[in-house]
Amino acid sequence: MNKFILLFFISVLMFTSCSNDVDKMQSNDGIIDINIEATNNTLSDASRLSAVDLPVVGDFMLELKDAEGKPNKTWEKFSEFVPVTVAIGNYTISASYGDRAKEGFDAISYYGSTEVQVNEGQKTETSVVCSIDKALVSISYTDEFKNYFSDYKAYIETSVQGSKVEYSKTEERSAYFIPGDLKVFLVVERNGLVGGGKITLNPKNFNAKAQTEYRITMDVDASNTILKIIFNDNPANIENVEINISDSSLSAEPPVIIPTGFESDVEKEILEASSFEGKLHIVAKAPAGLSTCTMEVSSKYLESLGWPAYMELTNLTPEQDALLKASKLDVKGLGANKDKMGIVDFSSFVSGLACMADGDDVHTLKFVIKDLITKVSEPVIFKIKTRNNKFSFTKTENLVPYFSSDVEFDMALEGDSKSVVFEEFVSGSYAKIDQSRITITPQESSINSKVKIKYDTPLVDTESEFKVKATMGGDSKEVTFRVDAPELTLSLKNGDADVWATKAYLNVAASAKSRTSRTISAQTVEIQYKNGENWEKWPNQSYDENTGFLLTGLTHNTKYTVRAIYYVNSEVASTSSEVSFTTEEMKQIPNAGFEDWYSEMVWEKTIFLSGGEKIYSFYPYRKDDNDRWWSTSNTLTTQKLGDASWYYCAYSSVIPINAKETNTALWHINKYGRPSDFGVKTITVNNSFEGNTAIEISSVGYGKNNWTSQSSAQSGCQKHTAGALFIGTFDLSTYNNETQDIESGMNLGHSFNSRPNKMKFNYKFYPYMSESAKSYIRVYDDEKNEIGYGEVFISDATDTYKELVVNVKYKDNSPKASYITVVFLSSSTIKPKTLAIQGGKGALNAGYGDSRHIGSVLTIDDVELIYE
Repeated sequence: MNKFILLFFISVLMFTSCSNDVDKMQSNDGIIDINIEATNNTLSDASRLSAVDLPVVGDFMLELKDAEGKPNKTWEKFSEFVPVTVAIGNYTISASYGDRAKEGFDAISYYGSTEVQVNEGQKTETSVVCSIDKALVSISYTDEFKNYFSDYKAYIETSVQGSKVEYSKTEERSAYFIPGDLKVFLVVERNGLVGGGKITLNPKNFNAKAQTEYRITMDVDASNTILKIIFNDNPANIENVEINISDSSLSAEPPVIIPTGFESDVEKEILEASSFEGKLHIVAKAPAGLSTCTMEVSSKYLESLGWPAYMELTNLTPEQDALLKASKLDVKGLGANKDKMGIVDFSSFVSGLACMADGDDVHTLKFVIKDLITKVSEPVIFKIKTRNNKFSFTKTENLVPYFSSDVEFDMALEGDSKSVVFEEFVSGSYAKIDQSRITITPQESSINSKVKIKYDTPLVDTESEFKVKATMGGDSKEVTFRVDAPELTLSLKNGDADVWATKAYLNVAASAKSRTSRTISAQTVEIQYKNGENWEKWPNQSYDENTGFLLTGLTHNTKYTVRAIYYVNSEVASTSSEVSFTTEEMKQIPNAGFEDWYSEMVWEKTIFLSGGEKIYSFYPYRKDDNDRWWSTSNTLTTQKLGDASWYYCAYSSVIPINAKETNTALWHINKYGRPSDFGVKTITVNNSFEGNTAIEISSVGYGKNNWTSQSSAQSGCQKHTAGALFIGTFDLSTYNNETQDIESGMNLGHSFNSRPNKMKFNYKFYPYMSESAKSYIRVYDDEKNEIGYGEVFISDATDTYKELVVNVKYKDNSPKASYITVVFLSSSTIKPKTLAIQGGKGALNAGYGDSRHIGSVLTIDDVELIYE
């Protein structure tokens, strides 16, 4: 690299003056002394830049800035500089020469900067090295080029808006450009071409860097009709390009952009956010094949959306493509599969353009296309003026009456109000408001309208503000509302959760602004309900300071409208707004009498010595039921085919008492065992409390080869478990085979949106080894959190049905119910005891086929939920 460096070191302060400055320094001060060095060095390889006279260093401008970037001192000429006293700290020193914003052949400029630290009482000396801060571009032509074309010239367009530097064919100087993207154009003529005339080519675009020299040589390989653009005399330079310039290629029609619905560079006006009717697009045609289509953008609004000032539509980034689609600028035929024609449609795009201020705005899109031999089209400028539609709200905050069902506000808009999209702020974000809730009434002789938005429930929240947003095109406005606090308010403190099937809790509050309504009590406030058109006092009401007013004796699944009345000396002083609610339904659990069952044979035991027993499983619902509530532990305890042996069959632990496919556990005890082992003198077999059947739930011993001795009650029994009947499903994959806890396999719950206070059922119980049965009910919220629970243990033996009531206790401020489960277990013990009871089938009636291990037996019938 050839370097032409001229160093200027100027001593601007004599020793005596330096001494004087040091003498004048205050505490926390220091001195800066500066030299300037100027150079014509470039970063290019094999620079041919001839020696250029460097400017006089004394003519450089000098600027001193503090650590925050604020100017401290400026010298228009360095010749005026003397060492300067400044406060200690960090500074930036910059020196410059020439107009840094200018481009052209006489636009050379220099710049340099450095940072210094000034210490107390010290003199800091520093130098600023200034170099050419622009890119240098020269264009030359080989003899082959000059011989091929009859006339030619070049020009360069720069990244500076509207900047263009022309090179005549005899121009040998370098022009200076602000660093950035440069576009090189050739305007050539060639004798004998069909159509004749000048042809404009754009053979090269590149990014120019400061302090770098670009020498572009235009050459032609006539034998192969190739135009060569060579950078810095280097045949291997990556910036070099080659282009086919055969006569047929040059004679091809140049690319052209055809506007439809507008004239190039002529403003077209549209009302902001209004729809456009008709055609509005450009068609880009390139007979020689499309290469590039560029778009330059000038729009404050589009800039605010993130649009860059320049895009190549034939090579969009994913981010740019998303911007165009979001703004509904429809681009077709310019992507990866481009051929000879593309379309840019503005029809939907213009409706979304918005004004950034109170006045009108102009948005400009400039399009240029280039074909495969770099011919360029004449630019087409789409210029659209959006006339401000004066979209606004005349109120920014509104006070809404308490318990109002709608809000109103004024809106100004020139244009179609049907295009306005309204949203409300809900749960931290905006959600669109259904059009059926919105009424817009235009005002006469005005662009103003009255907007009314209805709400499904009355507005009662006096503490929070709520917002409505209206969007027209790309412009949005917000209006904020607050609910006025009334003298007397009536509300459901916890919303619908305060409304049960037969009762409701109501909260009454008095506003501080009402002197007559401050003490809430059963003596001052009365709750009334609407009976037809009349208001009557609810007869069953009470008051508690913690829970508020309690209304009892309500009818389930019924809508009520109530209000609160405040009395002073038996006279009505205040009346609250109305509150409406619907009580919960007193729902019951399906198949609570257990009349619906079905069974399936699992397999048949064909071993002769076992008696050929058939194994069945039982299910507590109809086979065709899609909505199944009850489930059992039968999946676990019924003997599987792989567990077959010539000893003992394992039976379902939960079966209907009228099952004909097999015998119940109680039948087996009564037939082959002793009732006294199970706490009773006698056993009544197969009787229900009501209806045709009840459910027998028994603890069982089960497993392969679980009978090896008739004399040992527990001999050979692999596992023991309680029988389980419950609402939910049983899952063997979650069952804990180690602990043998039957509840580990139970997935509890079914959807249910009522809250019972009690559960009632009828039972018989036959305990073995003094074990207790267990039943419980659980109620859950929508996230399966328990909100209500009740349980009972059954220990007394009884061969006759008894009624049992389980109270359900709910958590304070219980939310609404979403799920329920009811569970019956024959034993509360995880591994219950069972008794081996010999049967009578198999091996010559020795009982090899039907002997059983039986533990406690619980019979259940007619489960009922109670609402109080």
